[in-house]
Amino acid sequence: MVLISAARDYINWMLQDISGMKVLILDSHTVSIVSVVYSQSELLQKEVFLVELIESIAMSHVSSPWSKSRIYASSCCSIFVTSC
Repeated sequence: MVLISAARDYINWMLQDISGMKVLILDSHTVSIVSVVYSQSELLQKEVFLVELIESIAMSHVSSPWSKSRIYASSCCSIFVTSC
């Protein structure tokens, strides 16, 4: 339970950093972590309207239309929080 609480606090901290609509761009490892600590309805309440895999974005070669972004990465997982 302590790990879930720590993960929720960390993600809350990231999501509060950007106002307005948000997009979470996650690697495949981090998707499973976020899905354990947050439901989709909880993410929607925090104005996260899209959760995307970084692998699918890298393969699409489409430039991102987002104006601001925050990148949080470590050796095991990556979370990108962007505003629309």
